[in-house]
Amino acid sequence: MMFAKPRIVSVTDRAVVVMATSTGGGKPTKAITRLPRETRLGDVKGLWGKLRLGNEMMYVHRKFHTDVKAAYSALSA
Repeated sequence: MMFAKPRIVSVTDRAVVVMATSTGGGKPTKAITRLPRETRLGDVKGLWGKLRLGNEMMYVHRKFHTDVKAAYSALSA
């Protein structure tokens, strides 16, 4: 966890945006990647689910798995 880079993923009506965050992980500081809205987020399982967005591999904690599934459902609609 010492080398973790906290990220915020925002799913909008036009794109999926991956943002870097401040040191505490609370506020976005800059957009890293902007992907098409149709980007498949993938299935997350286990305590830390793996998710690849753009060139980055992300690990999503279990408490956010429902958010990933909700975002994917919104993208599918």
